[in-house]
Amino acid sequence: MTTPLARTASEFPTDYWNDSCNESELRYAIENGAVGATSNPVIVGTVMKQEYEIWAPRVREIAAEHPTWTDQQITWQVIEEMAIRGWKML
Repeated sequence: MTTPLARTASEFPTDYWNDSCNESELRYAIENGAVGATSNPVIVGTVMKQEYEIWAPRVREIAAEHPTWTDQQITWQVIEEMAIRGWKML
């Protein structure tokens, strides 16, 4: 069964971008015609809460790998990694 979202993406001149880089949300969006995904600090913060079991260990790894990095540098690394994960899915 085609969803209204998939019909919109296929029947109208539009580029549908998912406003999240949450893996399960992005997978659903791609299945329904999404051609991109957004990630910014606010979105990444939300995804961190939703996928805590994935990203909390990664944050600790990044901090251990780069002991002189600030919280901001670690945060930007996580943002980059989430964006790359989404890019690979697309």
